[in-house]
Amino acid sequence: MNGLDRFMKAMLQASLVHVDPSSKKDREALEEALQNHIFDLSAPKMVNRKLTGRDLFFVKLFHGSVEISKSFEMLDDILFYIRRFPFQKTRITPERYLRFHVEAWFTELYVLQQRLTSYPKIVERQYKSDSHFSTIQARCRTLCDSITEILKNFPDLRGQHVHTTRLNDDDINRLDTLTLFLTYHPDDDIKSFMHLYHRHEYLKVRRTWKDRVDANNKKFGNCSTFSLMLSFR
Repeated sequence: MNGLDRFMKAMLQASLVHVDPSSKKDREALEEALQNHIFDLSAPKMVNRKLTGRDLFFVKLFHGSVEISKSFEMLDDILFYIRRFPFQKTRITPERYLRFHVEAWFTELYVLQQRLTSYPKIVERQYKSDSHFSTIQARCRTLCDSITEILKNFPDLRGQHVHTTRLNDDDINRLDTLTLFLTYHPDDDIKSFMHLYHRHEYLKVRRTWKDRVDANNKKFGNCSTFSLMLSFR
């Protein structure tokens, strides 16, 4: 079980303890609200009770952990998409499909960084009046530094591709050029050769990106960041 899995398991266990109602009436109200939510019934989908400060803090922690988990799920989904090209005989070329998902991967890395760095700040703000605040603050700052170090090479590239140009990858650009030859070159023999060469190069470039995304996804999921996060549950 990697660091992310252990962290999410710990958060789920904590949530089950936190939301367990002490009275039969509260349990029935919670069960009814959950049922209304699942089956989209026209009835209250939330328990109507005043939240304590602890409740509000836990909601922020749990919501933040879910958002982090969703980012990791998205990174894994993108890897799945990169491995397959499902749009044969359409105007969507393999390299455009690949470029789209590589750009989506960089964008999701940026989202993940923002969610990871904001998470320990929630904890730090909560414990400002605590006698152990200095220790907790040091852990939070260490966590933020760890996240920044792990992801430091990705946000700049993402920002450039969003704000200045599209993703500038030499291999994908080369595939674009090959597609131009395939589409517009007047010599059928050359086009036939280019078609075979394009297929060979596309599979090679896709494999390169697949391996890169896979390796980095595993690196992020196993990073020590989540071991530190476990102390906040």
